[in-house]
Amino acid sequence: MQLISGMNLSAYWFANFCVDFIKMEIVMIFAVLSFFYFDMKYFSAWVTYLLFPIAWIPYSYVMSFFFSSLSSA
Repeated sequence: MQLISGMNLSAYWFANFCVDFIKMEIVMIFAVLSFFYFDMKYFSAWVTYLLFPIAWIPYSYVMSFFFSSLSSA
């Protein structure tokens, strides 16, 4: 499978995943830092925050294939 410019399709999706993952992790790291800053002792909460992007990004990619256009989603 090749894209128009000759780019490998799996490389395209992997690069998209990496960029989305980095963007979400930056937000989640700030949330975890606020837990530490306000001295909240919720270990399971910050572990959930850090692992959330690993679950959400593949879910959103799979759900995107159920819609034919952006406006119908």
